[in-house]
Amino acid sequence: MKLWCQHAFLFLILLPGIASAGDEQQINERLKAGGTVYLSAGVYEIDGPIIIGSNTILTGDPDAIIKVSASSAQWFTEMTGIISSNGSVDNVEISGFQIDGSCDELSTSYADSAPQYDHDAERAIIINGYTSQFCNNIVIRNMHIYNCFSDGVHIRFANNVLVSDNVISNCQHEGIFLTSIIGVEVFRNDVAGITSDCIRLDNCVNFKVYNNLVFSYNGSDNNGAYKNGENGMQIGDAGSSHGYDASQKPTTTQNGEVYDNIFANNGLNAILLGSAGSDPNNNVYIHDNKFIGKDELETMGIPVDGIDFNNMPTKEMSENIFNSIFDILDTTISDSGYVTQSSVFSPNKTLMSKGTESAWFDVVGYTGEIKIGNDIYIPKPANESAVVVSGTQTTRDRVVSQESTKKLTVGSDNNLTVDLEVKTTYNVPEKNKITILGKSINYTSHKKKSSTSPTGSRNHLASFRFQNTFRLNV
Repeated sequence: MKLWCQHAFLFLILLPGIASAGDEQQINERLKAGGTVYLSAGVYEIDGPIIIGSNTILTGDPDAIIKVSASSAQWFTEMTGIISSNGSVDNVEISGFQIDGSCDELSTSYADSAPQYDHDAERAIIINGYTSQFCNNIVIRNMHIYNCFSDGVHIRFANNVLVSDNVISNCQHEGIFLTSIIGVEVFRNDVAGITSDCIRLDNCVNFKVYNNLVFSYNGSDNNGAYKNGENGMQIGDAGSSHGYDASQKPTTTQNGEVYDNIFANNGLNAILLGSAGSDPNNNVYIHDNKFIGKDELETMGIPVDGIDFNNMPTKEMSENIFNSIFDILDTTISDSGYVTQSSVFSPNKTLMSKGTESAWFDVVGYTGEIKIGNDIYIPKPANESAVVVSGTQTTRDRVVSQESTKKLTVGSDNNLTVDLEVKTTYNVPEKNKITILGKSINYTSHKKKSSTSPTGSRNHLASFRFQNTFRLNV
């Protein structure tokens, strides 16, 4: 599917990054002419909506931030978002910069337009067509969107939509919310949700959702949303919910494919097929997705609990989580191993003796083990991460010391081999004779002697080898 923006005319406007409330007025003046408006690096504080029309590209430096003023009134309700269309629009692209909704600095009462509605206020981007007049050719890409009471990206009633390569964190309704879209691709988005679904498609037709990473924070107080009530992804025909009757749509869910996505720590469902209305039954194909649970994330050192409305996740926290998950799942074959058991091996302890010397060792596991599902992964080669404990003993007399060294290797047969080398130092009696005043006197002295196996000496433990196997994750 190819998406495009066609413009009757195209020119470039550079807006300098400034830091005073009311910057939306200057941006809106530039947008009225259409074409391309570019935001230079800096913070643009706004006290009202930015309105985007047809045949327009709004783009900017990655360090350009449109930020809702912390002293702002509640102007971002219902179909008015931070960036909004004024009805149906065609050929629109929004890309490249950041949107900060400042919900961590605003009153929690701003989350709802009215008492009967929940988290319908402060959508970061809302492109809203009509059931009788769809939008056409909408692109949202390479955005960083965070700290909004409602949706990160919300597009309604449109043909030909692309949402890709965005990072969305702490948007407290849906991260990406698409309603009655005909022809849509959603791919390579990283979405960290906190109170609702990360990605939601209602009544969409001819859609593909792939290569996204969705992560859900747990929390005990999410501004009215109950803990673990969110889904990683919801796909279906909308019904009535939170004061809105959304059941009357001109389309019904059909012809969709969901694949190669990563779902991490989802509360209610990783994928909910069928929303508040009727279940879709027209060719929705879900396959080849990865699922990571809470236990696996905690094993990776990724924070899950303790995040709620009073302790919101930062953009940086979410980005670190995305990077950590990808680091684990993108580990190359040559640097990873797979074991059928975590830390239980048979035999559990190996004891070997020769003469008066003996030694034991135990392979107790691997450092940095990561459990995903029922599989255990080793992020380093086995000879670098195996944990081996050992000990030596002897029944000899006059032993001064015993020392041992271990060497771990992995052979071409994928066997992990542990070599334990033992060095024993002991006193050896020697008979001596001395003549004093013509008289011979016998006496015994002791001389230190040491040897390292394998030497063939009967006084020392010969080398021995213990093998335990693992197989590479191929």
